Amino acid sequence: MISVKLQDIDGYINAEQSTYVIITDMNLERLHLDELTSYLKGKNVSVLCYVVQAGESGKNLEVVKDIYSFLCEHRVDRRDCIVALGGGMIGDLAGFVSPTFLRGIRLIHIPILLLAQIDSSVGGKTAVNLLSLKNMVGAFYSPECVYINYRFLKTLPRVEICNGLIESVVHAIIADPELFCYMEQNLKDILELTEGKIDELIWRNCSVKASVVQSDEKEKGIRAILNFGHTMGHAIEGSCNYEYKHGQCVALGILGACFISEELGFMKEETTKRIKNLLMAIAPFADVRGQSWEQIYQFMVYDKKIKVECIRYVLPKEIGTVFIHEIQDFSVIKRAYFRVLQEMARE
Repeated sequence: MISVKLQDIDGYINAEQSTYVIITDMNLERLHLDELTSYLKGKNVSVLCYVVQAGESGKNLEVVKDIYSFLCEHRVDRRDCIVALGGGMIGDLAGFVSPTFLRGIRLIHIPILLLAQIDSSVGGKTAVNLLSLKNMVGAFYSPECVYINYRFLKTLPRVEICNGLIESVVHAIIADPELFCYMEQNLKDILELTEGKIDELIWRNCSVKASVVQSDEKEKGIRAILNFGHTMGHAIEGSCNYEYKHGQCVALGILGACFISEELGFMKEETTKRIKNLLMAIAPFADVRGQSWEQIYQFMVYDKKIKVECIRYVLPKEIGTVFIHEIQDFSVIKRAYFRVLQEMARE
């Protein structure tokens, strides 16, 4: 375990809130739970721990129900606080429990994974999966505190860093061309978690996410651009039964959105190539050639971003500029998906 100066959240630990309930997963339990538990107990508060199975399979209403039962058994009330210790899955799960148990109790996020640090812990969106459909039941609920420290990342495998960097590409394409250039120029140092480079990346991404969220907290307008790459990405993720990392699937979704934008005449081929090169420099594409278009389509039409007889798709015009386009001709998306499969065949 790396010392991460948990004293930075001292102001949010209050003995009057007598119990802090840490929710984490089996992987992060062995890395970070003991230190966090010791720190909290040193603040003269009671600590409870609830550990769930790692991965998307642990993010469902049955697990939520089990957590509710655990909280009732230990007489947790509104004076207490839930602490989400983990990645995006734990943040979503604990974040959903917090506003729904007793109509809302305090929440603190301590994101460990890069994806959680730069994206899911910022903005107050929470959700769990339903019937194999990703994030179908959720709520908007802001945490009282988000504690981010890049030193957590040094305890993780490289695949988790790559997973998070795909979301950084999303932020760069939708709103920050300078961030895209920064990643192109500093990717080696970022992947090696070089001090000064990785913390700069985290800060830039949080700034993008916070700026978008502040202008549209409940996702009634501009916040929807954060779904760039996720419409096809979530469909691939679900059709593969979450076999691949979220970032791996979103990378394919990014590429698919670029192909759609190209075909519709909104973006130049050279821009797509530049985006593809950065994605491939981060990690090889996941091989999902076993997934048919029919499988992808079935997941996509149940996506939350569907509207009547069209799909509201976030498309890029250039790096730093995207827009929402209503696609009625689904064959355009189908062709883009097959182009994505062709890119895998070339690898």
